Amino acid sequence: MERKPFATIVGSIPRLTVTAMFAFAGVAKIADPGTFQLALENYQLVSRPYTYGIALVLPFLEVVVAVALLTSRFRLAAWLLVVPISLGFLVFLGSASFRGLDISCGCFGTGAQGIGLIDWLRAGGTLAVALFAVLTALKSSLDGQGR
Repeated sequence: MERKPFATIVGSIPRLTVTAMFAFAGVAKIADPGTFQLALENYQLVSRPYTYGIALVLPFLEVVVAVALLTSRFRLAAWLLVVPISLGFLVFLGSASFRGLDISCGCFGTGAQGIGLIDWLRAGGTLAVALFAVLTALKSSLDGQGR
């Protein structure tokens, strides 16, 4: 069995954190899709038929992304999905904050009222990690082609 260098193990921490977060969020929303749909409606950004579709699809997508992040074969595809999902979260959070809505973020199904700093840090941090992973993979791919 080949031993992994310390840097590789430490570098896995952000990926495993995002994996756990997406898995937990997806499973929580799958367990209670009605609550998640209501949270989406509270943002007042999309009409009810769209919130219904998002509430049905997004939780399963989050779980699929979490599983894909654990596999080397589908990891880049997963990171490429994390980017727009995280951007979407930031748009929803920003819109609600800008309009002064006192609502739950809905990120994990249910939650406390109000969108707080932790919600912003989680969404922004996830986006930053995903962008770094995608850019690193693309750079690695391009470096490999030049040899």
